[in-house]
Amino acid sequence: MKLAALRKAKKWTQEKLEAESKVSQGHISALERGIKQPTLPVLKRLAAALGVSIVDLLDEADAGPLQGKNISNYRSTACCRKADA
Repeated sequence: MKLAALRKAKKWTQEKLEAESKVSQGHISALERGIKQPTLPVLKRLAAALGVSIVDLLDEADAGPLQGKNISNYRSTACCRKADA
């Protein structure tokens, strides 16, 4: 997961990401250290806060079946719903 790199690129602390995403700092820390795996709702909140897609948060190994798929018509905040729907 690229969470730490994306967060640091914005020069955000874990506490700032917590405030923007409503995901606890402890949970963010565990995700960044690979101790926990994120649920889809958590991925959506983190992606929306960072202004990236869910796929952008994932490493190539994590993206699995999403890798190489065109998901540009889908919102990062609404799984499986087209942006123009």
